[in-house]
Amino acid sequence: MVNCAKVMAARMHFSWPPTCSSQWPLTTFYRILADNDQIKERRRIAKHPSRTKPELVATAPNECWSWDITKLKGPTKGIYFHLYVILDIYSRYSVGWRVETIESAELAGELINDAIENQGVDPRDLTIHADNGASMQSKSVATLLSDFPCN
Repeated sequence: MVNCAKVMAARMHFSWPPTCSSQWPLTTFYRILADNDQIKERRRIAKHPSRTKPELVATAPNECWSWDITKLKGPTKGIYFHLYVILDIYSRYSVGWRVETIESAELAGELINDAIENQGVDPRDLTIHADNGASMQSKSVATLLSDFPCN
């Protein structure tokens, strides 16, 4: 066990015991503690398992789609439009898109349904990827995707 106060006094040429707190720079004190493995986190911090990033692989068109919603600036300050886009990750072709005034899970579900019908894709052969946004996790989109046997 290291007596950090004595080490500080020896290294910094301070008098022992110190007469005022200004003779004890905390950064130096903590550096000496760290050098001697005397510092540890005292709070109880949850340790979450690391998330694995999805690896999406498509060897042909219409095997894997990725979709998202982004805000577009409107004509005046504070007015936004929402662009819904579905991209085929193999060809980067936009298989479906729409611009709306609101962000809604129902509109997202309609877009996915329309894109599947317009492209003539068998939903069993399709993987649809999305980030964890509110509309992506909504019950209506989850219900739609459960109706189709998508991956």
